[in-house]
Amino acid sequence: MSLVIPPTTSPSSVPPTHLLPPTRRPNTSPTTLPPANTCGNVGSCSINPDPHYTTWDNKWYDFQGGCDQYAIDNPVLEVQIRTRPMNWYSTITQLAIRIKATNEVFRVKMDGQYENTIGKSGVETAKHTVSVHSYGSDHTVNLGGTDVASYIIVYVWPSYGISMQAYGCDTYFAGSEGMCGSWNRGDAFLKDDSRFEITGNYDYDKMRSIALAQSWQIPVSSSLLWNPSSKCDPSSSCGQGEVFACEADRRRVQASAGCSRSCADITVPQFREQCERDVTLTGDTTWACAASYVAPVIALDRDIPIPVTVTVNQKWYVDWKEEHCVQDCDVGLAPSCGGPANKWDRLYADAASCCESTLSYKNVDWCEATSLRNLYLGSGKFYVDEKSWKCTQDCASGGPLDTNGDCGGILIDGWVQLYATVQDCCKARMGWQNPGLCASQMNPSSNGTGKFYVIHQDMKCAQDCQAKNGAPCAGPPMNSAEQLFDDASKCCKEKLSWLSLSKCLAATNGNDAGVVSGSGKWYVDWKHNKCVKDCVGGAPCGGLKETWDEGYAESSDCCEKISWVPANKCHD
Repeated sequence: MSLVIPPTTSPSSVPPTHLLPPTRRPNTSPTTLPPANTCGNVGSCSINPDPHYTTWDNKWYDFQGGCDQYAIDNPVLEVQIRTRPMNWYSTITQLAIRIKATNEVFRVKMDGQYENTIGKSGVETAKHTVSVHSYGSDHTVNLGGTDVASYIIVYVWPSYGISMQAYGCDTYFAGSEGMCGSWNRGDAFLKDDSRFEITGNYDYDKMRSIALAQSWQIPVSSSLLWNPSSKCDPSSSCGQGEVFACEADRRRVQASAGCSRSCADITVPQFREQCERDVTLTGDTTWACAASYVAPVIALDRDIPIPVTVTVNQKWYVDWKEEHCVQDCDVGLAPSCGGPANKWDRLYADAASCCESTLSYKNVDWCEATSLRNLYLGSGKFYVDEKSWKCTQDCASGGPLDTNGDCGGILIDGWVQLYATVQDCCKARMGWQNPGLCASQMNPSSNGTGKFYVIHQDMKCAQDCQAKNGAPCAGPPMNSAEQLFDDASKCCKEKLSWLSLSKCLAATNGNDAGVVSGSGKWYVDWKHNKCVKDCVGGAPCGGLKETWDEGYAESSDCCEKISWVPANKCHD
C-alpha cells in the first residue's frame, strides 16, 4: 500500500502511513467485524481530488460536479463522499465511513475536522477487529484480516481536498457497488443495473458520469455527512448564479516553498496524466507539488484470482528513506514488497534480522511490525519521557492498551531504556522522587496517592489528590521528592510541630469551623491586647491558639495577664 502526494519516486518508497505510530490521540479501541479466514480476491479502489475515480478493476474516470454520493456500498460497510465544484474542477470536501454491523461512523471534512464512533459501541460480533488510527492528516480504518490486511485510507489535504483508497479482501468488499465501481462485475453500474461502461476517454466519460453520480446520490435521510444536501449537479462552476457556492479555491493556496516538481516527475502513468489534465484545466502549475494522489495498489482481476496464500520468499533489505525494512520483490506482490533491491543492499533472512542488524537505533519491535505491515500498538513497557520528566507507558494514547490513560505515545527510538513496570522505571530513573508519587503522576487523570505533605508557606498540610475536590486536596506537591505521610496528623506533628495540632488540622481542612472546634479556653491575643477564646467563629472566638499560648478556664484569669487593660475592654 502506498500513499502518493503525488508520487515522485516508485510507490515502494512511500511510507506505509497507516502503520506509523500516532503522535496524537488515536480515535478508538477496536470493534469487531465478521472473521476473514479466507480471501478469494484482493482489490483496491481510490478517489482523489479533481475528482478522479479508479475502480476495483483499475479503470478510471472523472466526475467534476457537486453531489453527495455512495463511493462504496456493500453488506459490511459503506463509504459516502461529497464533491463540490471549485470552478473548472471539483474536489472531495467530506467523507464518511459506516460499519454496518455496529452502526459506527467515522467522518471527516476537508478542513481537517473529524468525528469517530468506531470502536465505541461496545458491540462484539466476531474475532476480527476494525479500528481507526490517525497520523497527522492521514486516517486509516484497519478492517483486519488474517491473510490479507484490509483497510481504508483517508488523506486530508486542506488546500486540495480529500483522497480515499480502499484495499483488501473480498471478505470486506465483495458485493461493493457505487462510484468505486462494481466489485463483482467490473466497470460501474447504476442502481437500475444498467452498466456505466468506462471507456478510458476522460472527456467522454466525464460528460456521462453525472448519471452515475445521480444514481448513487445519497438520500438526505441516509446521509452521514455534515449538512446533508439533495443537490446533484454536473457543473464544475461555483459561485453566484451556480447551484453550489464556492467552498474553497485551491489555486489561492500557496504551493510548497521551493517546490520545483512538475507532472513529468510523477512516475505512475495514470496519475501523471491526471496531473497534466489538472494543470490544463485550472492553470495551476503547483498540482505536482501539492495534489494528493493515492495510487491503486492492485486491481481486481476475476480472470486470474489473486491467491490468498501468496508466498514471498525474497529476503529483506533496508529502505533507508523510511527507516524500516522491505522485501526484495515487486511492489504489489505482497504488502511488504519494496521493489527489487539494489546490488549494494545487504540482504537478510527476515525482517527482525534486518531491523536488529542495521536499524538498531530504532525500537526493534516497532521496526519489525512496521516492516511486516502489522499494526504496532507499543510494547506496554515503561520509559522516562524527558520532556515531562515522568515515567510513561510505551503505547498509543487512547489506543487498546491505554486502559488507564497511562500511555505516552509509541516509542520509536531504540536507545531509550524500557522497564517492565512503572515502579521499576521510577526506582531506576527517578530515585529522588517518592516512588508512589512518581507512579501516580504518570496518569494525568489519577487521583493521586492520597497521602499528605507540607506546604510551608501556607502553614498547613495538604493531601495529594485532585485539587478540584476541595480541601484537603491540593494536587501533587511541587517538589516530587517531598516527604509523604499517611495522615494529616502525622504531617502536622512532624512538619509543623510549632503549631497546635488543632490549628494545623483546621488549616489543612480549609479552616472549617465544623472540622476543629478548639479547646474553648481563653488566651491572650497579643496583637490586639485582649483575651479571646480558643475556637473558630465569631467573638469571643479568636481562632485556634498556638502551642505556646497559655490557656485559661476563666476570662478573668486571662485578663490578669494584661492587667493594664481595663476589665470592660479585656474581652468581648
